[in-house]
Amino acid sequence: MRKSLGFSLIEALVALAILGILLAFVIPSFVGFLQSNTDNEVRNQAIIVAQQQMDFWRRQTKGAAGATIPMSGSTSPQTVSQGGRNYSVTTVFCPDASQCSSDKRQFRVEVRLDGRLVYSLEAVYVIFN
Repeated sequence: MRKSLGFSLIEALVALAILGILLAFVIPSFVGFLQSNTDNEVRNQAIIVAQQQMDFWRRQTKGAAGATIPMSGSTSPQTVSQGGRNYSVTTVFCPDASQCSSDKRQFRVEVRLDGRLVYSLEAVYVIFN
């Protein structure tokens, strides 16, 4: 009788089938986690861009009665690069007219990536003379 020193063809095929089944479950999970991680990274970068824009407008409230911040309308979309991505940023002034007066301004900063709204940040700034 001869001793076998390796795997038979059947054993190798069974092992490959088991490996294939395991990978069929693991790979979609990995792809899902990778997509979730990318989405979170994009959102975090959009938050940074929105906060920078809000800081810009907050600095504008130092003027006389906030004259540098409009009472209506919006800015043209600006391209801001963050983390190797180009975001489009628009500021909308006084979307709710009741929140705007000579001593306060409301505005919303909208951050988009490839035309999709990623993050929106809204605030009301009180203007001190």
